[in-house]
Amino acid sequence: PGLRGITEGDERVIRSPLPGKVISITVTKGQVLEPGDEICVLESMKMEQSVRMAKGGMVKNIKIKEAQNLNAGTPMIELQ
Repeated sequence: PGLRGITEGDERVIRSPLPGKVISITVTKGQVLEPGDEICVLESMKMEQSVRMAKGGMVKNIKIKEAQNLNAGTPMIELQ
């Protein structure tokens, strides 16, 4: 269960699939992620949504912060 982060082609940036507020970030820089691993939890329309990896990779950079408001398509993490 959960939403998948958006990727475009072979792009190494995972983007927010919906607008919302970041409740928690569950990844750390350097962490190796598999498809289905949770990236963060977003609150959207008063519901919490788990955002998960669509593909695997190592976290190079985290581009979001807790309590940050995101638009759909906002970059969340960059993969190596």
